[in-house]
Amino acid sequence: MNASLGGSIEAWEGEGGAIPAAPSTLTVPLRGSEAQVEWAERIRLQVDAEFDRVASAFRVVSRRQ
Repeated sequence: MNASLGGSIEAWEGEGGAIPAAPSTLTVPLRGSEAQVEWAERIRLQVDAEFDRVASAFRVVSRRQ
């Protein structure tokens, strides 16, 4: 983890940390302070983008096989 992300996560955790996610977070509204919800939404967008990138790479590799 890079230093800037680590510092940002520490700041977010200092506000109370995360609430454990339900099995399906797509239908469960985010809970927490306003800052925590903002962080969670930003993280979700980054994770979704990374998932899409990796899924695309897997599709490309599978087509070559």
